[in-house]
Parts: sequence; C-alpha cells; structure tokens
Amino acid sequence: AIKKFLEEETQQKVCPDDHIELDLALDSLGRVSLSAFIDTAFGVDVSESRLTDFASISELATYVHQKKTRLNFEGISWSHILKEKVHLKLPDSAFTLNVIRNFFHIVFSVFMRVKARGMENLPDQACIIAPNHQSVLDGFLVASFFKRKFMKNTYVYAKEKHFRHPVMRFLANRNNIILVDVNKDLKLSIQKLAEVLKKGKNLMIFPEGTRTINGRLGEFKQTFAILSRELKVPVVPVVINGSYNVLPSGARLPRLFRKVSIDFL
Repeated sequence: AIKKFLEEETQQKVCPDDHIELDLALDSLGRVSLSAFIDTAFGVDVSESRLTDFASISELATYVHQKKTRLNFEGISWSHILKEKVHLKLPDSAFTLNVIRNFFHIVFSVFMRVKARGMENLPDQACIIAPNHQSVLDGFLVASFFKRKFMKNTYVYAKEKHFRHPVMRFLANRNNIILVDVNKDLKLSIQKLAEVLKKGKNLMIFPEGTRTINGRLGEFKQTFAILSRELKVPVVPVVINGSYNVLPSGARLPRLFRKVSIDFL
C-alpha cells in the first residue's frame, strides 16, 4: 500500500531499498502527504520530519506493519487535516505596515519603471494571491499596489530561515508575515495558513516556493492549490515580469530604471 501511494505521488517506480529523500526526492509537501496517508490508512503517527530517518521504504513498511491499529485505504483527507483545530494568533498590524508599503511604492516609482494592471481583480472576500517569483523584491512590488485596507488584511507566507535575526523576526511579527519552517512540521504550518484564510484574511504565496535562478518559471508546489480547493477560496494569479532583470538571484545591487510589469489576473 505504501509502495502504491509513493508511486502515485512521485510518478516513478519505487523499490524496497529506496530512501524517501535520497532516491525518491520526496519534497516536504510529499512527506506531509505520506505522513497523513500512514495515519489515515494504518493509525500510525509518523511525522513528516521523522520519515527520512528510515533507511528504506521496506524499513518504514515494517515499522508501520508492527504498529498498525487499523486498515483504511480511503486516501488522504486534506479536508480533515485542515479542519483540525490549531492555535494561531495572527501578528498585529503595526503602523509600520503601511509606512513600509508607501516607502517601497515611492522607491519603485523613482528608481524603476513599474506598471501594474488588474488591481480591480482583487476580490472583497478572502483570497490567495499567487505571484511568480523572480527576485527578493517581488513581495514588496506586489504589496506596494495594495490599498490600505487590503494590505492590512493580507498575510505573507515566508520561510523562517530568512527571519532568524532578532530584528527581522521582530518586524515579521508586526508586519503580517507568517513564518514557516519547511523542514520542520510542515503539516502544522499548512494548518496555520488555513487558519489565516478561515479568519477571512488574504494570503500571499509564491507557488514556485523559491526564486528563479535563470528567469524561467519554476514548477509549482501544491500548497496554494490544496488550500484553495479545500477552503473554496479564490486564487488571484499575479504575473511579475522584469524584476529578475533588476535583481537576479546572487546579485548584491539592483539595476536601476529597468522596466517591470505586474499583472493581477
């Protein structure tokens, strides 16, 4: 059963000696899915972070066989996972939120040739804003065109590793940033993102999960789609074009007066 699940998840042949990460390259969301499947099918709690401790699929299967309390192959219920109660206190929006937004809007207007279209496509209800990711400027670029009220009700999904400095963490906690450690308890992180949407707030997620290293669009992760489907929340795709030319991955200084377009679809 585990072999069949993994072959459907990875779209490749799975052998007993394969390692989940080294051989199958199962990403963090895939590990959440496998953990949820094992819990649903066999009643065995194996956290996603612990899955990589097993030397092979057969070792994992042996462990599950010994610990199982039930057999139920109805599949994963993301609906059930997202309905589990989690405690989440949303960061309070400090006055600095709009100060930062206005600051970047002025900077971009002066030092870049930025054009934005389609802001009328942002709905009044909770939504997921899903931009492509070309540079570290992207979050600021998109947010700089939000209206004050929309900005206050919008939270940004960001990797915890970028906010480990005390000052950065202090700013994150007061400026609508939800920090997620993708290597530690991703299931809980996804549940927290769901809580943001359940509270009627907006969520900005970069579906590629990381910046492009060559300017091309990367493969999308599934998190935003799972949240949208299960919570019936609309997605607003955002096309950013040109920010890679301003500040590509690895560059230290931005190239000024370059054209950048932002389209809210």
